[in-house]
Amino acid sequence: MSGSVWTTVARLHDAKMPMADWQRHFGEQHRLVRPFLNECIGEVAGTIPCPRSGQRLHIAERGRKYVAYPEDGFEGDSSQLMNLKLADVMLWRMDRTALERALCGALDMTPTGSDDYPGAGPRLIGTVGVGEARKRVFLGYVADEGAALSFCTGVAEASRQRCCLILPAFFRRCDEYLRRCDHDMIVLDEVAMLTAGGVVAKRRETGGEAEDLLSVDVIGDYKALKLRDGTLVDLSRRTKCRAFVRHLHQRRKTTGNREFFYDEEIEKLNGSQKRILIQSGDFKFGLFRGIHQHFDILFTALDKGNGRYRINF
Repeated sequence: MSGSVWTTVARLHDAKMPMADWQRHFGEQHRLVRPFLNECIGEVAGTIPCPRSGQRLHIAERGRKYVAYPEDGFEGDSSQLMNLKLADVMLWRMDRTALERALCGALDMTPTGSDDYPGAGPRLIGTVGVGEARKRVFLGYVADEGAALSFCTGVAEASRQRCCLILPAFFRRCDEYLRRCDHDMIVLDEVAMLTAGGVVAKRRETGGEAEDLLSVDVIGDYKALKLRDGTLVDLSRRTKCRAFVRHLHQRRKTTGNREFFYDEEIEKLNGSQKRILIQSGDFKFGLFRGIHQHFDILFTALDKGNGRYRINF
């Protein structure tokens, strides 16, 4: 398998192949991809790879069984395969709807709920955030930077509101373009992985060492945060603080990025509202005024002068 599993998924998302070819492309990751493959009822492959040489073997039906045989003149490279079952020669394709729903579940997104595939164009798979801060999420099945940039420009030109774009890998030109357009980019290589249990979110590493995230229970759409020791941080009457905490937490869950610049995220949040919501220039003693004793648990100041922080939950 060349490239990451997500890049290979993007490259083969619309392919129809016998199971042997899916295994050839994904290698050891095949068992993790297998639950997201559906059989193409009534469709049989024209060829399958020889398990020994990789040569393409032609398929023929003999009674209720199938045989695979090498092309004339190449018999020495591969031997004929006899008594193959339908499952050995039938075509399989990726169940994109199942994969997208699994991604939404792993990344705390709300799926669109539609099984319809629109064909060409960006694939809307869900939304993230709530209320006026809700953003649409588009998934790009793009395996190289050129295709990824075309996908990004297509979404940006068609979307007046801020949205999230999911790409299989990091592409520098896409990152620069989306930053200028004020859209969010989510990189699957960084935030999600395939496991025996399905798609799961990765825990982002900071400073080269994995850090356990602070255990915090979100109560009633961020009206309160319950810390590990039972402490309750009441945000029910702090509309602005609650909105910003929700914005940061949803951003962390969807992008995996725990670091942020206060002014930059305030501008993004205000830009998603009909009116300016937050004008406070101070994070700890302004927005968190009166409950600042909890600030150092929830956030870490990485560079206070430049307003750079890290969310700890």
